Amino acid sequence: MTKQDNPVRNEVLIVLALYEPNLQFLEKQLLSLVSQTYQHWECLILDDSPSSDPLILNLIRIDSRFTYKHNRHRMGVFHNFEKGLYESALEFKYTAFSDQDDEWLPEKLEIQVKTLEANPEVAMVHSDLMVINSENAVLTNSLWREEFRKVKYLNPLSLVIKNSITGCTVLLRSSLLEKCLPFPPQGRSVQFFQDLWLGLLVGFYGTIISINTPLVRYRTRENNLVGPILKDSKFQLGIVGKIQNLSHRFAMSAYLLRLLMSHLDGKQHPDRTKIRDLIQGNPLRLLPSSWSLTQKANWTERLKFLS
Repeated sequence: MTKQDNPVRNEVLIVLALYEPNLQFLEKQLLSLVSQTYQHWECLILDDSPSSDPLILNLIRIDSRFTYKHNRHRMGVFHNFEKGLYESALEFKYTAFSDQDDEWLPEKLEIQVKTLEANPEVAMVHSDLMVINSENAVLTNSLWREEFRKVKYLNPLSLVIKNSITGCTVLLRSSLLEKCLPFPPQGRSVQFFQDLWLGLLVGFYGTIISINTPLVRYRTRENNLVGPILKDSKFQLGIVGKIQNLSHRFAMSAYLLRLLMSHLDGKQHPDRTKIRDLIQGNPLRLLPSSWSLTQKANWTERLKFLS
């Protein structure tokens, strides 16, 4: 395959974060980007590995829209994605995120761009995923169904309780990134990832649409930094494990709410009082006013048990 020139102005920036990638899987991912039916994109590759691998430079020669940069100092995946947003994302209309070993279905960007173009009130779209293993065998055709994800009503409250957004499926409006930066400091050892932070914040500026069609082949393997929780492993938790998981979710929810309040105070966001109200024990004020009493009652029960 030869390098491809693209005279049309590209509207989507794909930020791809690397750390000591498997080159075979990385090549598959790069080829899946080149094969997108929507072609007006550029990809910024940020390598957080200890040293630069010349073989990666050989891989990206397939297309001139790939740009490669190696970090001087290791940042960790959370702040590596943040660096990509600071570097050039604001120059583009939309921003997407790519892992180093997944594969995008050819229509991913086309479907998501058309969704945002048709719905100006929407801030972010994300989709379901297929899960594959190291041998490309399909483990499940729907990660949402496998993990019982609730994606119908996504807002800051629902995401604080349980994140249902996977970063590699996201496309968001770049105009909102200034409201989401800077990311809260986490260092290399992270408690949450960029998908959750961005989802929490863009929920204050627009709606989030969930596309039920799987648009990514999500690769899971033993040394993945994050990975899906499939049914077989989910139900292996004993009583102690479930209590520990519940306790962790309580603590993480409180931590995220305080981070949000601090960030929105700094941005002087008019809805920052909603976060303060939630911390002070009135969570229903964070729910959309258009929700029915039944929906609000259901969320009250979920807040009680975090089930």
